Amino acid sequence: MSCNQYQEKSRDDDPQPLQAIGEIITTSIKKRLGFIFRILKVVSIHRYGSLFPLVGILCVLLSFHLKTSAQMGHPESRIWDLRRFEQEGQITLFDGPQFISSTGKPVELGDFNGNECGDVAITGQNARAGAGQTRIVLDVCELFGHTYDLFDQRGDNNPQVLNIYGAQPGDMLGTELYHADFNADGYDDLVIGAQNAVGLDITHQGAGQVYILFGKADLSDQPTLNIAPSLDDVMIIYGPELGARAGIWVEGGDFDGDGFQDLLIGANQADGLLNQTRRPNTGEAYIVYGGPNMLEMYGQQVDLSQASPNITRFIGTKPDRLFGSTVYGADLNRDSIDDILMSAALWRGSAGIGGLAQGGGNGPLNNRWKAGETWIIFGNASYRGQIIDLAELVDENGVPVDERVTIVYGGRPNDYMGEEIVVGDLNADNWNDLVVGSLATPGPNRTRIDGGEAWIIYVDETFPGQMIDLAEDRPDTVVVYAAEADSKGGDTMLITDMNSDGIGDLLYGAPNADVYLENEHRSDTGILYVLYSTTEGLPNDNGVIDLFNPPIGLQIDLMIGADPSDMSAYAMAMLDIDRDGLTDIALNGMNGDGFNNSIPDAGEIYVISGAAWREYGGLDGDPDRMLTPTVVSATPIPIPSF
Repeated sequence: MSCNQYQEKSRDDDPQPLQAIGEIITTSIKKRLGFIFRILKVVSIHRYGSLFPLVGILCVLLSFHLKTSAQMGHPESRIWDLRRFEQEGQITLFDGPQFISSTGKPVELGDFNGNECGDVAITGQNARAGAGQTRIVLDVCELFGHTYDLFDQRGDNNPQVLNIYGAQPGDMLGTELYHADFNADGYDDLVIGAQNAVGLDITHQGAGQVYILFGKADLSDQPTLNIAPSLDDVMIIYGPELGARAGIWVEGGDFDGDGFQDLLIGANQADGLLNQTRRPNTGEAYIVYGGPNMLEMYGQQVDLSQASPNITRFIGTKPDRLFGSTVYGADLNRDSIDDILMSAALWRGSAGIGGLAQGGGNGPLNNRWKAGETWIIFGNASYRGQIIDLAELVDENGVPVDERVTIVYGGRPNDYMGEEIVVGDLNADNWNDLVVGSLATPGPNRTRIDGGEAWIIYVDETFPGQMIDLAEDRPDTVVVYAAEADSKGGDTMLITDMNSDGIGDLLYGAPNADVYLENEHRSDTGILYVLYSTTEGLPNDNGVIDLFNPPIGLQIDLMIGADPSDMSAYAMAMLDIDRDGLTDIALNGMNGDGFNNSIPDAGEIYVISGAAWREYGGLDGDPDRMLTPTVVSATPIPIPSF
């Protein structure tokens, strides 16, 4: 008889005593197994007259052991513990004040002052009555091996910090971040979303705003910026209408092939006004094209409600789809022009402040409730200045009418698939591959509620014009399941080469995952799985990678959160910040409690050196050691009043 059969029989007898016994086991798991066995044997025989419940309980214990082993990877996996705050190759940044990161803490890397030493941008979208703040910590390539308290106003030898404050309470400056050099002047520019900010028409509450802070050499000369239309070197883009929420997601790419990076903006509650007809909450996306002088091209204030020869507008297909909840730019058809990726899929706590927190597309036949969908519109210079109605690109069955678009449909109701998008070459065939994820999916056989999952879609020359339905078995797809329920796996991902073999590797965040060390359980601390790929793609079992029981041949390393409830890897960014030819990784501890765990939900940021990662040998026999950091406080932070 299998473990499952024993457990079913025990549940049929009386579930409540078994639940109580299970709780005893949980609290006593560190006791000697022999002692537990003797006690359970007596209880089982006395209460039930048999050993059936005991066998079921032992199965639970075994599964607990297997779960622990699976979460911590293969025995040969290396574990980078973020708690070692000042280890070689790690920068630790503690933020503040309290509760500024309860709903999210996006992070971005770039070189905003152009000195070839990377900078990190950090948000606190709930700061200052929800106005939000973004800090740029400059020249972090010089800070490895140190810890900094960005909230403390004391100290010497501080990094330079530029503090940017939202305009009005409730704006949520820092909803999302992105960087690119839009004017090709050699300085990275920082894009900051503020999803709840007012439109250019002040009656348009919640229209959303997006700011482009243009990089320059003397960026640090002014330690504080209060967002306003009068600021030099800042362009403000206003959402098109009441409640549109422009800036809920921002990304970019070169979508017309002119050599300038362009900005892609999601406005997921825009109503798709076209020919006097509205599709409430259908969602929209906009391309704002880059150029040598964007302030001259557009002016300092841009109103997305007005047509422009330098803006492309995409309109969602049906009401309540929330297109633009996630957007992305990458070349998926090898024509050297980036393609526009946008999802109708949303499950995000921060989105629920002032708007909808959940929603998405309903499948190809409109009968798969909130399954989610991701559209790839292949880039073309002819789109510049156009209004593109996505409803005209599919037939009544949800199939693309031609090769201008490819669509990926989530496989099950309430999957919200496409809430995360990432692109990269996972098998070194010179075709970028597509990965879509969702934090809310229930895993294999619907047994891991909110475990989360990701779907890898290997791309080739047949990709344009396809309808990819994840409800169908396909040879070009692989699913990655999180190891346990409530992990939020696949909500944040990156693709980059982490071991210098010329093949992209998948970084798979599970911010609510638990970590079990020899003498410690860190609940909801978060795990970043590094899945190393091969020229055949990621090793899998018949199209499945289950992180509870990983496939043979799949190498996995881990970064683990510092403390319980930190929710690490809920946001990530990558860049070669020290110009050594290796990608460095930044990840957050969204609900980290600041320096010395003294500031609740202040949030923390960790930057990991790509070179140190490759040389790292793993935990050295002391996984529970808590390093006491020598904290250097950052530049004093004046807190302006309204």
